[in-house]
Amino acid sequence: MLESSIIYTLIRTLPESLCTVSAIAILIEIDIEKMKLVKIGGVLGILVFIIRMLPITFGIHTIFSILALMIISSKLSDGKLGKSIICTLEIFLALVLSEGLYLSIATRILKLPIKLLMSNTSILGAIVTLPSLAIFFLIVIIIKEINKKCFWGKFNS
Repeated sequence: MLESSIIYTLIRTLPESLCTVSAIAILIEIDIEKMKLVKIGGVLGILVFIIRMLPITFGIHTIFSILALMIISSKLSDGKLGKSIICTLEIFLALVLSEGLYLSIATRILKLPIKLLMSNTSILGAIVTLPSLAIFFLIVIIIKEINKKCFWGKFNS
């Protein structure tokens, strides 16, 4: 079970979930109404929070989160399983890259303590990690452009 607080979830997990659902829309090229985006993002945020609270080994949380995102992605892509699997994996790649890149920037350039960045219970810990979401969006846009130029026509089913 991961330690987290409700306030951390509101400040960090919900915005991350909204960004993640937006990334799905960008990568599978669908228009999504703002209210629908907020609802789906809220559901994803709650699911991720519940998954993190389960008394299971750390890495298993990630697998369950990937499955939840894949189900949401599949629903948004009208059941196109191949497209939703690729989209989900691209999103997790973008999340990993953005977190790693921001961690390097925050510790080496901004000189923020690693303990603060890894705190998933404090308000400040949630706030100082929010800039990684901007990096996440940049990476999603780069992935989108790579797909458009190289691959997406082949997997667009």
